[in-house]
Amino acid sequence: MNLTYIASVRVPSEKASGLAIMRQCQSFSGSGYDVVLLAPTFRDNITLNAFEYYGISPTFVIKKILSWDFFRSTKIGFYLSRIFQMMTVFFYCVRHHKQIDVVYARDQWMLLAITLFLRKKVTVCEVHTKHRDYISRVVLRRVDKMIVISGGLLTYYTQFLSRTDILQEPSGVNVSQFQNVPKQESLRKSFNIDSEAVVVGYVGKYTTMGQEKGVKELVEAFALAYKFNSKLHLLVAGLEEVEIELVSDLCIKFGLPEGSFSLMELDQSEFASYLMVSDILIINYPDTEHYRYYMSPTKLFAYMASGKQIIASDLDSIREIVDESMVMFVTPDSVQDLSSKIITASNHPYSSVSMSTESLKKVSQYSWENRTSRIINHISHKSEL
Repeated sequence: MNLTYIASVRVPSEKASGLAIMRQCQSFSGSGYDVVLLAPTFRDNITLNAFEYYGISPTFVIKKILSWDFFRSTKIGFYLSRIFQMMTVFFYCVRHHKQIDVVYARDQWMLLAITLFLRKKVTVCEVHTKHRDYISRVVLRRVDKMIVISGGLLTYYTQFLSRTDILQEPSGVNVSQFQNVPKQESLRKSFNIDSEAVVVGYVGKYTTMGQEKGVKELVEAFALAYKFNSKLHLLVAGLEEVEIELVSDLCIKFGLPEGSFSLMELDQSEFASYLMVSDILIINYPDTEHYRYYMSPTKLFAYMASGKQIIASDLDSIREIVDESMVMFVTPDSVQDLSSKIITASNHPYSSVSMSTESLKKVSQYSWENRTSRIINHISHKSEL
């Protein structure tokens, strides 16, 4: 089977979506598909190719599709860019239609022309957020298979589209990435962190899709906890350059002394090290509609696979994956509760062992390999519209 995966975002990219696309293509390839990833030619500052950047073996083919990224910062420019990309992808599929069996995308716009004019191809759309627009309704009713990443999205699209064959499949995780990571003591030296410190870690951006991810509240909560335990050290990795300045200003604002925090951009090759150097990992998503109902907590899966103590926002989307036996829940948007949980976790490190054990047992079902197996099984079954 030949599978063409359409990416509408930069690959490689500093964002998690780029890595997820690469991992999914790698997993499809490992399951016997001949995979071609179509990626846009948007400008970026990354000099490495995608396989080098993510440390992934080149088991599939990446082809760059001419894309227009001028004036994408404007609303009109953004939509013109999407239409241009949709058409270049469509013409590629027309030219290579004999080598394509399945067309897979995470952006319904990329499938519009294909679902209208290439009906002999199996079309699959993986949806990561809620859409109400007319094009989404047209495309998502016409695709052969549809996948959503959370129970909230399953409920929404079942009603919105009147489809009963939607697969709910959360994002995946590369469980094996933690196997050959250096010991924590060695990591502490390389990160210039005191070996006796209790490291509170967060890996991710300051915002996603324009929504804050609770980093400001994390810094404030950490500052309160630091007053009770000066051995604490805050590690925030994955920020963009402008975000580092913002978070640094927050640390100063809340009274954290120099040396009590480390802020850095994301080096994909060091991703597992950021987690393994930490003692406590934080997911402090705010209580918004998107975070509560529609997201798949990719960060949570990586945290679980690391075997570390986890403090996570008490949201429906997170409780779909874990319970109190695996993580310590915190009231969303509550700085005081988060600070209290950080203090509790830092004072009782041995109580986290059983939680970590349960997390490690659970997380294997969310590996990319298991996820792909379920998706392939879904694709192979006839639709029941």
